Amino acid sequence: MAGKPVVSTRCGGPEEFLDESNSILVQPRNNDELTLALLEMAVICRNFDAKQLSHQTGQRFGKETVLKMWKTFYDNQNE
Repeated sequence: MAGKPVVSTRCGGPEEFLDESNSILVQPRNNDELTLALLEMAVICRNFDAKQLSHQTGQRFGKETVLKMWKTFYDNQNE
């Protein structure tokens, strides 16, 4: 939501919401790959559009979206 790109591991969760448009993904426990990704991100981080990243994250995980998902979930529990 802060509009910042990240470096993360491919560990079964982040791949659901991180991709090349907002992150660099590396294999878990691969220190060499992590080091290279951090160095690369230090160089390219300014190429990411902070407003776009924040907007995209807000669309998927913002208050209105989450409230709508919870409402749908609870509405379906009564059927």
